[in-house]
Order: sequence, then structure tokens, then C-alpha cells
Amino acid sequence: MTTPTAPITATLNPPTNPSPALIAQHLRANLLSVFNERDPAARRLAINTTYAPNVVWHEPGATYVGHEAIFTRAGELLAQNPGWSYVPVGQPSSVANAGVLRFAFGPAGQEPVVHGTDVVIVQDGLVVALWTAIEGPEGQQA
Repeated sequence: MTTPTAPITATLNPPTNPSPALIAQHLRANLLSVFNERDPAARRLAINTTYAPNVVWHEPGATYVGHEAIFTRAGELLAQNPGWSYVPVGQPSSVANAGVLRFAFGPAGQEPVVHGTDVVIVQDGLVVALWTAIEGPEGQQA
């Protein structure tokens, strides 16, 4: 867990909002190319092209700052849940420079154990802030 060292500079409604397509692309990449990616090299590439270098991610009970922190935590979640996968639930939605995507997480081919929602803020073409809310068994992480 990393504590932010600088204030979050993400703002809603910056002077130029990203397109809804770009926000949707980043939401899908966050879920499928970062958190669902078991190949470390592919995951690192996706992180570099999805998030700003000083991205701040909040999950229940912890906050992470920067590419390396997200890379490490995504790998931990996958290692703790072998054979599990993330799948999007529905389509991404967005307003201004914020986007939302619901997801499910569980053993491949079975009913999901966890449901959640990712919320992102996109500035200058990259995700600068990410929040993950989890619905599932007490103590289960996604």
C-alpha cells in the first residue's frame, strides 16, 4: 500500500474532455489488459499506455500510486486467484472525463464470486485516477 505524496490533480470537466470512446477503451484496458493479464510483460505495456505515471488507484482498504504499484497489486490479485478471470458486465458509460464499468470476477466458466465497479478519471489521454468498489463475500478481494 502506498500513500499519495501529492494532491490528486484530477478534475471533472477539464477544458477538453476525452471522447467517450477513449474513456471506454481505457476502462476495458484497465480490466482486461491490466488486471486480467497474467503475462507480466503484456501487463506492464498496458499499464504504460493506459495510466498517467502518477495515477492514483483506490481499492477498499488501500490506495496505490504509480505504475509500479498497480503492476504489483494486479499481479498479486491474479496470483491469489489462479484460474479466475475478470469479465465486463454491460458496457462502459461516461460523462465529461469520468467513466464507469461494472465487472465480475471468479473461476473461469463458473458463476462469479465478486462483482465490482471501476470508476476512472481521464486527463490528457490517460487515466489519472481509478476507484474500485467491490460487492462480494466479506474479505474477498478482486
